[in-house]
Parts: sequence; C-alpha cells; structure tokens
Amino acid sequence: MRFQILTTVKGDYRKVFAGFDHNLLLKLTPPGAKMELIHADPAEKVGGYIQLKVTLLGIIRQNWINDFSSFEMGPEECHFVDQGRQMPFPIRLWRHDHRVLKDGLDRAIINDDVTFKTGFFLLDWFLFPFLWLQFRYRRPIYQEYFGKP
Repeated sequence: MRFQILTTVKGDYRKVFAGFDHNLLLKLTPPGAKMELIHADPAEKVGGYIQLKVTLLGIIRQNWINDFSSFEMGPEECHFVDQGRQMPFPIRLWRHDHRVLKDGLDRAIINDDVTFKTGFFLLDWFLFPFLWLQFRYRRPIYQEYFGKP
C-alpha cells in the first residue's frame, strides 16, 4: 500500500533537506509512541542505516532498522530513501522516500512517499489510516521547524 503526504514550508529546498537530521526525526514522533535512537548513519551514506527502539502505548517495544538505499541532490529536488530491514510487527515491507522539491525561491515541498505491506491485504487496509495519520501529524511540525510559507 502506498500514500504520499505533501507539506509546503518556507526556505530553500536544499536548506530544508539539510534539516532532515536526527533531532527532527525525534520531534516527529506521534503521541502514544516513543522512539529511542540506537544508531544513525547520515542519510547521505547509502548502505548506512538507522536503528530505533519503538515503544507503542508504553507496552509494545520493538526494534526498527532501516537501510539507506538512495540519496540524491538535484537541481530541482533532493531525496533519500530508507527501506526496512527489521520492522515492527506486523509490517513486512517498508519504503520511505523523503523528497524535498523546489517550489519557487523561498519555498519547498516536503513529500513523504511511503510504501508498506504486512502480507495480508485486509491488515494493510486496517493499518493504512493509522500510518497515514502518523505522517499527516508531521505537517505542522515541519512548518514550525522550517517555517510556514
């Protein structure tokens, strides 16, 4: 299953992209969840990885390891991709393409492009609204962090 969430923020797209660091990641944690950063290579290190300990509702604790599989700085957009190596149950496939697109001189569009699968079609549909809301939750945080356009 795939979805995209677009958020317009203030700033040059390259500066916005450079702001995607571990501090921002921890600010993006939704209510009811806790993320502890165990290991984090820079996103530009293709072949590197990020490891989180995720706690949901204070009781469910799981490791989440994503590998950085792509990184590009282009004249109109920048992006990096993290793909799941070890995901929380019941997710079996995870791909998150973080894109920041140029939108004029002092605006950028953040595109969270997420693909996930559990292996069970009905479970994908059940999880979809929760994951969509988790990424939709990021929109005001991005705008506070980078500025509203």
